[in-house]
Amino acid sequence: MIDWTRVAKPQPDGYDTQVIGEALHTRTGWVKTAPASALTLVKGTVAVARDPFNYSGDVMLDAFDDVLSSELEEADRRLAAWPDGYASLAGFLDEFWPKRMPEGFGRGSCSGHQMVPSWTEAFRRTAVYVTVTDPQGCAEGVYHEVGHLRLEALGMNIDDHDGTLITNPIEELYVSPVRKDCKRPMCAVIQALYSWLILTEGDLWCASRISREEARPYLTQNLPKIEEGIGEVERHVRTTPDGAVFIASMMDWARDIVTRGTALLTETNDAARTVSI
Repeated sequence: MIDWTRVAKPQPDGYDTQVIGEALHTRTGWVKTAPASALTLVKGTVAVARDPFNYSGDVMLDAFDDVLSSELEEADRRLAAWPDGYASLAGFLDEFWPKRMPEGFGRGSCSGHQMVPSWTEAFRRTAVYVTVTDPQGCAEGVYHEVGHLRLEALGMNIDDHDGTLITNPIEELYVSPVRKDCKRPMCAVIQALYSWLILTEGDLWCASRISREEARPYLTQNLPKIEEGIGEVERHVRTTPDGAVFIASMMDWARDIVTRGTALLTETNDAARTVSI
């Protein structure tokens, strides 16, 4: 029997990664692939490879031929700031496809992932593509896209779901905390919230272990989205028995992130005022 209280958030003992990996194997036949490339992330467990599908070719440029080892090292250092998240990447992510934005791109990242529903017999690997210009933005993008993949492995895609965790009909639409141009199905709202939780947890660890000042603008931007997502999911989600436990634990994690993030921003603001005085 699955302990759904320990699946949403990466666990010190890797229980979440085991459950999610087994679910993905059952759905698709997936098994973790050992890197065959010279370049890797996450202590040699994730291949740095060329995007075989040229995703977002008009927006992001493929950076495989010119990605710098220093860019990968700085992104990897920020991924590693969160030990449990880093271990979950090692057990679940197969490939990283480096991208680059056109000149002038600043803080943050653009990213995407090879969606589980689109997998074929020829390509059954968990893969994300993220711009590498900003190291913390790149780490955010990796965690963000892996968050999407983790839910897809559990049967909750962005535009549909299989009823494992929630029962909201796809035709019912709600306000997404991220995408504001249209309302989305509840599965998309949960996907948005969950992917923001996993990247913001990474930001909090980066603030603790690398740089508060570097993490501060990300937290300032992302915490209100998380708060909005919490409210929308709590008001409208309808769950299965397993989903009720999973969603409750996800909401506990979300509220904890908001509490810790708000406290960190307050401390940083107070410190900045003290220095200015």
